Amino acid sequence: LQLDMPVQAMAALDDISQPELDSLDAGEYAHVIAAKAQVMMWLPEAAARVPDLLAEARQRLEQAPNRTAWPEPGAAAVHRVELSEFEYRAFVGDYAAIIPALEKASDPTLNPDTEHRMNAAILLMTALAMTGREMDALSVMRQLGGQISDASHVVGLRERYTKEAYLVLLIAGQW
Repeated sequence: LQLDMPVQAMAALDDISQPELDSLDAGEYAHVIAAKAQVMMWLPEAAARVPDLLAEARQRLEQAPNRTAWPEPGAAAVHRVELSEFEYRAFVGDYAAIIPALEKASDPTLNPDTEHRMNAAILLMTALAMTGREMDALSVMRQLGGQISDASHVVGLRERYTKEAYLVLLIAGQW
């Protein structure tokens, strides 16, 4: 996908057999599903199938041990699939509907998972800007900007934040 070859990326992910998927632990499974969902969004003929893929993943992860107890691997896997759901809904422009869930996911008092929380906050600032709540988006952006170094272990987070912050600033007319 990074090489702008989504068809080839999808083929590689489709080559993972069901028995291989079944043998993965919850965390590995969630990462495969997240990668597949991201690639599917790049392919017009596959994008509409993302909700079914994520629903199937949610169903499987309901069986994961300790799926609600952070920092257990099951909880991290559930968070990864939830983040993919947020990303898909943002991709299809369903910003207003996901704002309450994003606010909850980005609240540090409710969500101790730094990676999930920060990524949800990045999506939240974009969703707020896209729904006409630019000042709220700028507030989230500034708050997140002050916390981003707390998550330096999260690969690609700073770059994603920078890209989305640019969009928020542009939409808010602060360019």
